[in-house]
Amino acid sequence: METINYSPKGVKELTNEDLLLVNGGGFAYDLGFFIRELVIYAANGGNGSGTVAVAVDFGLHYRSVN
Repeated sequence: METINYSPKGVKELTNEDLLLVNGGGFAYDLGFFIRELVIYAANGGNGSGTVAVAVDFGLHYRSVN
């Protein structure tokens, strides 16, 4: 099977720097991430084990763009 690379005129792939400059709604992103952390906390039984799971997830996946 042949792969066809087609790029419409004027369209380019965004670089990592371009992606960081795009603000897709910081509040919605933060709220969604907060809900994610609540689910992770509850899924890991709450208390100490839930707190550790949230801390690990937060450290691995959350990046501030400021």
